[in-house]
Amino acid sequence: SLSDDLTSRVFVSDVWARFDHVLAPESQRLDAEHYVMARLRYVDALLEPEYKTGWLLEYQLFHERKFLHQGVLNGEQFTLIRELLNGLGDYYAKQYAISNAEVQQQEVTIHVNGINNVVDLKMVEKQLMSLHGKRQQLPSAFNTFKAVIGECR
Repeated sequence: SLSDDLTSRVFVSDVWARFDHVLAPESQRLDAEHYVMARLRYVDALLEPEYKTGWLLEYQLFHERKFLHQGVLNGEQFTLIRELLNGLGDYYAKQYAISNAEVQQQEVTIHVNGINNVVDLKMVEKQLMSLHGKRQQLPSAFNTFKAVIGECR
């Protein structure tokens, strides 16, 4: 939660207007490497024909005062939040992922500890399979899921 001190320096209108000169110093004070400014509003297609009637989410990702990424989403309110998080995740995946071509290997091994039963295994499998949302962006080594059950040494 924001402290009273912070809320006295940053106003909703600063975020709404996307005043990065106000938010950047506050993000540094909070030790945040990156910050997102977003504006969520309801739009009417009759008044703004470039959008469909519903919610509009405009967002920008910054590092200090450097602009990194932006997006505009239009649709159902809660779907937009999920799409925002997925879009930010895709951005970071592209920035920080190591492709198997770079490391010259055809297979990537991921060790997961703490799997005590089949339910745990299915949860891990589900999480790993969720990475397949954008298969074309993933190295080919991630195209299959193979579990080796046994004690890690």
